[in-house]
Amino acid sequence: MNINLVINQTNILNLMVWLCSSALIISVIADFLLYQENDNTKKVKKSKVATWNMSLLFFVIYILIMSNTWKINIINNYKIIVIAVWMTLTIIWTVFNIMWRFYLSSNWANHIKIYDNHSLILSWPYKIVRHPLYASLIWFWIWVWLVYSNILVIVLICIIFIPMMYYRAKQEEQLLKERFDEYTKYKNKVWMFFPKIF
Repeated sequence: MNINLVINQTNILNLMVWLCSSALIISVIADFLLYQENDNTKKVKKSKVATWNMSLLFFVIYILIMSNTWKINIINNYKIIVIAVWMTLTIIWTVFNIMWRFYLSSNWANHIKIYDNHSLILSWPYKIVRHPLYASLIWFWIWVWLVYSNILVIVLICIIFIPMMYYRAKQEEQLLKERFDEYTKYKNKVWMFFPKIF
């Protein structure tokens, strides 16, 4: 393979990761600016997994990906196909995350909060998964890992990032069950991070 093509592919990949990561970070900042100062809070639960430490882990994973160390070679033969699919899916997950973030709008909070006017959203995308924001971040990093094949990144995703998302989601669900009678029925029908296939 031509060395210029390899360099161009790497530059394009790095640019894509930077653009998608930047878009996600900007959307989190927008959440803080638009929705953090909601005065009609009914119930608050301080969480060890708040936006700031999720963002810190996001940044660490980004740095590891860009450092290109601890790399393993798993997709050499199909690199072009995987890159094309990856770029498409990474953009899709980024767009979904941002869309769903604004769809959640005033229900969003840094820590876990239930508001006086809190609404239970059961329409798209919540018909597919209970926590689409967390699911889209998990899938985003899995696709990034697949292309860059950084062993430390997949370890961080599996041992820290996914458990953090799970812990935070369980805390949110506890308050939602207390606030909305129909949440338990909804929870039994829809999976947490992955679509229910059967």
